[in-house]
Amino acid sequence: MHDNYIGTNQNGIRTDYILSGDFKKTGENIHHAGYQISVHAIGDLAVTELLDFFSELKHEKINTASEKYNSRYRIEHAQHIIDKDLKKFKKLNVVASVQPTHLFSDAISVTKKYENLKTTHRYKQLIEDGATVCFGTDFPIVEENPFETIYYAMTRKAIGFENGFLPEYNISLGDCITCYTQNSAYASFLESERGSISVNKIADFLILEDLFQMSPESLRTQTPIETYLYAKKVF
Repeated sequence: MHDNYIGTNQNGIRTDYILSGDFKKTGENIHHAGYQISVHAIGDLAVTELLDFFSELKHEKINTASEKYNSRYRIEHAQHIIDKDLKKFKKLNVVASVQPTHLFSDAISVTKKYENLKTTHRYKQLIEDGATVCFGTDFPIVEENPFETIYYAMTRKAIGFENGFLPEYNISLGDCITCYTQNSAYASFLESERGSISVNKIADFLILEDLFQMSPESLRTQTPIETYLYAKKVF
């Protein structure tokens, strides 16, 4: 983290993999091979350093025909982001692959351990800045249920925060669906095949009740009416 944890004189631990320089070497090798780099980063300082590393790589020439892979670095979690790093996601075309359901525990733990609460799960601002945010669950850490993820993204309700933890960061249902569909396809280089109901795309889709007419609490418990894979009804 950029600042020390409350009541301590330390801000986290760097592993030997980082300190030895092996992480940087591995990242450079992946980059020069033309593949997408995806890295877990939770602390706000970890996110800053990773964005800086991506910025360095972006200016390096690679000897591969797979140039597209270098334009979609991905950060898993991106759980804490300081103000000056928000616009870097869009500028560097870094995908934020995030898990709003983690708020059920993160809201409590960060309140106890860190003073700068506003850095926590601020994905709405990334979306407003034009960055690509995709949703997931980090299963089996939490259930793979997408409706649970959408509920937390929309309400940010957690134990002790019945009105929402930093509710100014609540995300609209429409944006949540985009994060789960189009943006997840983009993050995986599958936007020409999946992510929206379009001609010539793979027909994987759900039939649901009208989510836009529901409260977040009702949406949270939804199940599909029908499920289709490759245009074939499987449920």
